[in-house]
Amino acid sequence: MTKSYSESGLMGEPQPQGPPSWTDECLSSQDEEHEVDKKEEDLEGLHGEAEEDSLRNGEEEDEEDDLDEEEEEEEEEEDDDQKPKRRGPKKKKMTKARMERFKLRRMKANARERNRMHGLNAALDNLRKVVPCYSKTQKLSKIETLRLAKNYIWALSEILRSGKSPDLVSFVQTLCKGLSQPTTNLVA
Repeated sequence: MTKSYSESGLMGEPQPQGPPSWTDECLSSQDEEHEVDKKEEDLEGLHGEAEEDSLRNGEEEDEEDDLDEEEEEEEEEEDDDQKPKRRGPKKKKMTKARMERFKLRRMKANARERNRMHGLNAALDNLRKVVPCYSKTQKLSKIETLRLAKNYIWALSEILRSGKSPDLVSFVQTLCKGLSQPTTNLVA
């Protein structure tokens, strides 16, 4: 099997074939970052030479300020190494107006959810009133209410389909299918 090499391929690197993939783009962006770092270092080197020239010409600067600046630059470089670069869209600053809109949206959403839950609980209370549960002190949970209602509807439909009334034991057994033991005790 033969591989095609370009001039750079003579140095041992195979030339990529086909359209560039996302890995190629990542590698090229890293290369660009290294080039930018090298340019910054070159500029710092030129800046240092200019400072030496200015000191030679009689313009004296405080050596402590230079040391402080160099330490700050080194700390910034260390911070850059520790923090990964953030990708994606920039997060917008939360101004007072945006914060107010955000709070208002959340308050409206919370009110909608509260109303939805109140409606759901009211409907479940109405359902608890019609399903055959004989406890006045203990109410059924939401899931047990739905299971009992399903069984009750199925049992009533079986009575209508067959046209004759079942005996009490088989009716209660039909109601209690799939219910927990405490709920079965409340129904029977």
